[in-house]
Amino acid sequence: MKFYNPDNFKQGSLILGRFKARELVYLLVSMIVSVILIIVIGQALIGLVNPMILMLFVIIALLPVGLAFFFTTAKTGYHNALYYFKIKMRFKKTQRKYMWEGIQYDDEEE
Repeated sequence: MKFYNPDNFKQGSLILGRFKARELVYLLVSMIVSVILIIVIGQALIGLVNPMILMLFVIIALLPVGLAFFFTTAKTGYHNALYYFKIKMRFKKTQRKYMWEGIQYDDEEE
């Protein structure tokens, strides 16, 4: 039995058809952190260091928002990259027990 779902199957429960509420919080917090870092780094280092070094610090300050956008991008077969990595980590962390259901022989001879 095959189930064919339309392209917008789950988008009714998502904000803007793409994000869950928790993901929007991640994005907003990362944007706020990046803006604060840029302001602080810009005010502290302007005129003190080479402009290329200042640009490097600004790029480092933009890393939180860049990572947040990377983790909220769509991934084929999953909701997004963050969900994909959560599933991978859960699989790696969980202990897998394989129960033996066959016939067990003793090595001792009678």
